[in-house]
Amino acid sequence: MSTDIGHYIRRERQKRGWTLDDLAERSGLSRTALSELETGKVARPRLSTLDKIGKALHMDPRVLETSAAEEEESWDTLVRGVQAFEPAVKKGTITAGQAMAFVMESTLDVTRKHEESTRKDITA
Repeated sequence: MSTDIGHYIRRERQKRGWTLDDLAERSGLSRTALSELETGKVARPRLSTLDKIGKALHMDPRVLETSAAEEEESWDTLVRGVQAFEPAVKKGTITAGQAMAFVMESTLDVTRKHEESTRKDITA
């Protein structure tokens, strides 16, 4: 688990139009604890904390963990892909647009695999 879980939780909270205070009230956690988690000051939250946040967001806590890991892996795939195509773009073998299209498709493949894996884990 990485600090990306905090970014994921923030995004999920913001998608609902909630403030930190709203999530704190719904989860029973302090505003400070949530802020530290969202900003990465707490990199490895306790499972009980994830459980409270998951319940407040109406999400399985395992999905929070998996989604954060998925985002991190997708980002890593994107960066590696861009680095791999850099020499070919510089030589003019392919355009930057072609390289980005391939990299984005690879990143989506990683995301799809994680979604399938999450669904299997939750239904098991």
